Amino acid sequence: REARDAAHDDMSALGYHVARDRKNSHFDLAKDLFESVTMFHRAPSDVKIKVGPVVGVVNFACNALLLAYVLSQLLRVNFYMKEYTPAGILSHYVTEESEHKMAKLAEQQINDGLCSYNTTYDYKWRDSIWDYSTTGCVQEMSGYAAWKGPQSLHLVTFEQRRRVALVKRTGESCDEECKNEHPGWPSTESYGDRSWQAVHARTELFEHMNWGSVSNLTDVPNLRLHKPQVLAGMNLCRCLSFENVFLPGAEELEMALTFGYKSPAGEGTNKATGDEDPETFLMTEEGNVFKTIPKGTVVKVSVKEVMAAFGTCMDCQPSAKFTPNALCPDGICPGDLQPLPVARQTGITFDIQPQFYSHLVVTPRGPGYDEIRAKHDPPYAILVVRKFEDWTSRGNDVELIEALPDRKVETDTYRYGVLMRLQVATGAIAEFNAAVLVNKLVEFTVVATFPSVVVGVIVFTCLGRKSKILRATQRKIVTLPELYRTFTYNTLVANETFAAIDNDQNHFVCIKEFKDFLRRQFKESLKSSCPNESDEWIEWKLDTYAEMMLDYYKVDGGTEEATSDKKTIRGISKQDFIDSVLANEPLLWDDMVAKLKDENCDKGPFDKVWRAFRRRGQNQRGRVHAVGHE
Repeated sequence: REARDAAHDDMSALGYHVARDRKNSHFDLAKDLFESVTMFHRAPSDVKIKVGPVVGVVNFACNALLLAYVLSQLLRVNFYMKEYTPAGILSHYVTEESEHKMAKLAEQQINDGLCSYNTTYDYKWRDSIWDYSTTGCVQEMSGYAAWKGPQSLHLVTFEQRRRVALVKRTGESCDEECKNEHPGWPSTESYGDRSWQAVHARTELFEHMNWGSVSNLTDVPNLRLHKPQVLAGMNLCRCLSFENVFLPGAEELEMALTFGYKSPAGEGTNKATGDEDPETFLMTEEGNVFKTIPKGTVVKVSVKEVMAAFGTCMDCQPSAKFTPNALCPDGICPGDLQPLPVARQTGITFDIQPQFYSHLVVTPRGPGYDEIRAKHDPPYAILVVRKFEDWTSRGNDVELIEALPDRKVETDTYRYGVLMRLQVATGAIAEFNAAVLVNKLVEFTVVATFPSVVVGVIVFTCLGRKSKILRATQRKIVTLPELYRTFTYNTLVANETFAAIDNDQNHFVCIKEFKDFLRRQFKESLKSSCPNESDEWIEWKLDTYAEMMLDYYKVDGGTEEATSDKKTIRGISKQDFIDSVLANEPLLWDDMVAKLKDENCDKGPFDKVWRAFRRRGQNQRGRVHAVGHE
């Protein structure tokens, strides 16, 4: 303390304004927090460990994978925009011009033999009503063939026209009652084990075809007749018959679509040409972009176009599984029969899902999408079409024809066709959002730690004794006695070092003393490092560096320098020198002084409780020992 006071007295005599001592404060934590968020940056210490070539390869591979992942995310994934799923608004109808196309194609198909009871289309599931053989034709308008629903359009290509007569029974069987419905109705006995028979009948459909569509039709078995049934409980006879009918030209029917989308990030429609209004694309689920529609244009697509996009047609064999044709024994089809039914008979379903995308970064990648992204600018309206091959019917359509006390006649038209279903819109309409960007940066930060974790596990746990040694580099054991020791020893070293530099022992190192000391310590090393430089350059660099290390001090008087014209002097005081040396020490001078005054000053409340507990235990043991001794 006397030496410290003497030093202060000397420096005060010289008039140096020295730096203030570091002080402890009750607000150290608050001050530290304030500094950490303003003028200072907290960074973790880093230990660089040489791990060797094998672990190095693993480290390199992990970091390479990390880099590849980050680059792929930056190039392919939206990392700065918030995405909204748009709400789609769609309307649909059959175009007027497609009716003319349907009529024209129907004439061609009639001439090509579709309507001459072509046996190519004969298909039978088994001895049941599901017999699609000997099919005729009726040319209809689009108003009859197109059935519009709220979110669908069913375009009829095939009909099974059934007729059911319920007649009061007069005899044991119903043969006579069914013959009255049709003279050629076979007797019940002739059916044997079968339920159905086919006969030729000059029905209204046959006469219509023979006179209008096709002439000179042969007497084909065009009418299917069920075995006469006795409904004993009601004393009725049931006479069921049906004919099969194609609607030619139906594949030319065309659906028109208008649509729009809405979202918090914007809205658009295919009926306008604004910046947010999309260009439209029709694309199969496999990525075949088969039609492009400019902005402001109604989407029109025919059945033929959609089927061609999937590489199929009305009369092509399906790719889906169907029950083999019962007319082909052992899978061998005689003549021109086919093993499976075609879409003209079974119908087919196409789901159309609108997808809206406002920016490239939110548009998916993959077949079809990549083609659109490369050739066109957003926004996009991509109508993705999915195909489902299966029996697609509208179900029963029953109509009462005649109702008498002893007779009731109904017709039941069972229709198949191409069903176009409009699905709920999806996609991504996006806008910039800072929160999305921050979340992505957090994700990248977390992912960036993975290589270190992987290599850390290898280095510190998987290398045997080497791992045990390397783990020591991660640990620094700190105790209070050790902190006091290092502070004391470093203070002594700093004091001796300053004394070696301060030649005149006035507790202040001027610039000349500091430069002379630097020359003694570093001049030869600098010459070795810069052999091509002159002595003048070496001296200049040392002087420049010395000036960087020192500061200006005000002189108040009491020395020769104070009486001169200079108001400041260049150098460093002893206190500032020692403070700089001890800048990285956790303890302060006040901590050491407090320890000298009270050796228990650094004990906390828990330490005091533990000390009292131990003292009590020692007293108890002492009393037991005394009793035992007695």
